[in-house]
Amino acid sequence: MAGGKKEHASWAFFAAGASAGIVEAVVVHPLDMVRDVLTAVPIKTRHQLSVVKNENSLRTAHLLIREGGVPRLYRGLTPEIVGMIPKSSAMYAGYDLSRLLLAKTPLGDSSLSVFLAGCISGIPEAIATTPFQVVKIRLQARENVSKFSGPVDCAMQTWKMQGVKGLLTGLQTTIWRNSIWNSIYFYSMHEMKKASPPPPQQHQQVLQNLLFGFVAGFVATAADAPFDTVKSRIQAPLPSSSSFVEKPKTFTMLSEIIRQEGLLACYKGFPPKAVRMALGGAVAIAAYELRRYDILVEDERQLRKWRDEKQGQGQGQDQGQGQGKINDADEEGQDGGGGNQSCSS
Repeated sequence: MAGGKKEHASWAFFAAGASAGIVEAVVVHPLDMVRDVLTAVPIKTRHQLSVVKNENSLRTAHLLIREGGVPRLYRGLTPEIVGMIPKSSAMYAGYDLSRLLLAKTPLGDSSLSVFLAGCISGIPEAIATTPFQVVKIRLQARENVSKFSGPVDCAMQTWKMQGVKGLLTGLQTTIWRNSIWNSIYFYSMHEMKKASPPPPQQHQQVLQNLLFGFVAGFVATAADAPFDTVKSRIQAPLPSSSSFVEKPKTFTMLSEIIRQEGLLACYKGFPPKAVRMALGGAVAIAAYELRRYDILVEDERQLRKWRDEKQGQGQGQDQGQGQGKINDADEEGQDGGGGNQSCSS
């Protein structure tokens, strides 16, 4: 029965993670779009004849809306939603399961275990999300705006040009980015919750998760922003582009960006990114905790129902067996009495 309960918990982690990912994708995608455009390539629109340096988030959003209206801010949403399901499932389930395993080691359920569990969760998350990120980033890149009819076309063309390697472009950098973000995010959440009394009401717990998730998401984003900039620059160019790098190395590209453009270039597009990731961290953790709670409560209810039914069946069998023994004893008594009567006669 313990194994069944563990399976229920694992299922809750994955299902709750998927739900959190969908909610997060819909809420924050416009901010994600502005951030990716700012970090991936220089801005060049069909309304402009030359490349324009633009580091203003509001101006970038305005130019995007001029290009295609509000739907332009949601370009690439489909692969983002599809990718968010395995991404968030891998992230949250990877974290919770890693934390459970680490709790059985000498580290116990310590703050260090939380930090390491977050770091480990970045690996399956990166593997799950990289193909979708490649498609999304290439769809959003302004230099590719007229080259793909949609996410499926982008994925097919990437496959034809580069094979499976193309869909895994930037995997190494994504692992670094996700592991850094997750470790700081979950560690910050853990420390803030540890320092605060647990809310008595569920709605208060939701509000607490939103607040702590926003703060933790902002802090984690400040730490992983340089790696996110490198990731976008690796994934956006097509093989035919002059900015395409055949065998990108994370720290080599990072040092080149700092040397050629300065440290602030690593934080290009940081305001929308910080708001996006902080808001995403808030919404996702609140949705995740709520969904996981609902699933675990329902599973526990079903488990209790199953146990009661089994217990009822067992009691029925015991009663049946007991009644059978009584009947057998009566029959034996009758047979014994008849035998005695025969003997006496």
